[in-house]
Amino acid sequence: MAEIHIVIPERIRIKTDGKMRPATRLCWARAYTGILLPFLKPSLLGIDAGISDDPMPVYIQSHVLRRLHERIDSIRPGITQYNM
Repeated sequence: MAEIHIVIPERIRIKTDGKMRPATRLCWARAYTGILLPFLKPSLLGIDAGISDDPMPVYIQSHVLRRLHERIDSIRPGITQYNM
């Protein structure tokens, strides 16, 4: 017997270079453990977050996934996304 779940990643709009752009919460479905939602500390990206360096959710713009698939077209999209 198989059990199937559907999870739709959170989508937001972010302001970059004065323009509003869509972004999707980065996540990965894992067998037996459910959805993995990664978090990153701003300091790992060289960002001075002021007082708090608490881990923050990770979002990605759709064009990043398209470019990734264009540049690494010899590996299945799911594998490249997971390793990203």
